Amino acid sequence: LKGPCEDAKQKDASGKTKLVVNGARMRDTLTGKEFVVRARCVVNAAGPFTDDIRKMEDNKQRAICQPSSGVHIVLPNYYSPENMGLLDPSTTDGRVIFFLPWLGHVVAGTTDHPCGVTTSPEPSEEDVEFILSEIKHYLSPDIK
Repeated sequence: LKGPCEDAKQKDASGKTKLVVNGARMRDTLTGKEFVVRARCVVNAAGPFTDDIRKMEDNKQRAICQPSSGVHIVLPNYYSPENMGLLDPSTTDGRVIFFLPWLGHVVAGTTDHPCGVTTSPEPSEEDVEFILSEIKHYLSPDIK
């Protein structure tokens, strides 16, 4: 939903008071009931779907969000001290790899691999092999 900007000094290109998003038309997916929510401020917090939301008004908007994936594997806790992690910024492809204590285990992984937007991301075998290959320098030979 759109309405006039609260600051009347804000004008569009034609000199009219600028219109801004001031609410949303909602639908409860469980009941099907539709209703309107008004707000003084609306934040686009759509994560990797940010550009899809922005393009609902103007499909010519240029993308400002670069989706990326992170893949993590869980290892036994003896691979890292309980209160200490490790970060290695010198991987073979330039990404950062990390070991972090997590719920009595160790999470090893990487982030910032460009990808497409999906609602159900899954690691590829290649992603898992990359992590295992990068962390083997820090581990005993029993990791395969």
